[in-house]
Amino acid sequence: LENSMARISKVIKLFYLGPMFRCEKPQSGRFRQFNQFGIEIIGTKSPAADAEVILTALDVYKTLGLKNLEILINSVGCKKCRASYILKLKKYLKNKKDFLCSECKERYTKNPLRVLDCKKDSCKRIIEEAPVIIDNLCQECELHFAEVKSYLNDQKIIFHEDPRLVRGLDYYTKTAFEIVSGELGAQNAIAGGGRYDDLVEELGGKPTPAVGFAAGIERMIIAIDQQKVEWPLKKGVDIFVAKVNEKNQDRAFRLLQKIRNTGLSADMDYSGGSLKSQMRIANKIGARYTVIVGEEELSKNMVILRNMQTKEQKEVLIDNLIDELTS
Repeated sequence: LENSMARISKVIKLFYLGPMFRCEKPQSGRFRQFNQFGIEIIGTKSPAADAEVILTALDVYKTLGLKNLEILINSVGCKKCRASYILKLKKYLKNKKDFLCSECKERYTKNPLRVLDCKKDSCKRIIEEAPVIIDNLCQECELHFAEVKSYLNDQKIIFHEDPRLVRGLDYYTKTAFEIVSGELGAQNAIAGGGRYDDLVEELGGKPTPAVGFAAGIERMIIAIDQQKVEWPLKKGVDIFVAKVNEKNQDRAFRLLQKIRNTGLSADMDYSGGSLKSQMRIANKIGARYTVIVGEEELSKNMVILRNMQTKEQKEVLIDNLIDELTS
């Protein structure tokens, strides 16, 4: 809204990463300050966007090596069908209010849907027989949810429908989902999100559909530790540029920038160390290739290209170096 990003593109994809702060009293297993990452797709109602967000969240955890994760999905409807469902839910809970926990008694008045999300056993027993929103969706929400599930099924993704799943914020519409880990106890969600088609308008903008997810980094770390997953090794540098002596510094520096301009990661040493010490650095940082810049080779407009794994090396014309590195 503030930066009028809708003028940039009809559909915008964003990601974020950083510290967050809770205003309310944190529940057990939560922190006042925590770190979070997430993505947003803003500007489309397509159910495919919902599926993409879910798949992206799952890909993050698969890449990290986490296993035994469960995807829970539900639809919380829209303003039209949710209003009638809330009336049914309040009618069901009316004679059971005295048996709800203190928080849910307050939720009954302010946001009855949140009663469905309560983790306390006393409330869980009550909501077992409560009406479910999935049976009260309007035709548009029902079709949207069916298409989201179809996209997930097409990708062979195993998920479970949870008719009690609601998101903690009131602005969610239609799709709601969580990715949970069995290692985290009651507060087992490591990512959660859904669609929020009314939020931009509520904040003063034009009606704009959107979908996204957020994930707590602290919970992710706990899950990784509990599963004893080895942290992924940091990828090494693509190219290290070494110089035979300091006279070759300028040419080496120009080559370094030329290599970087292709999109390859590259580095060089500025400490004035010997070629041998530079090769040790190249090994240490995991460089795939080392480009060795020496006077003899430069006189022929060439450099030495060394494969750091096979230890094979050859002379390469400087004009052909980039093609060699990117082929």
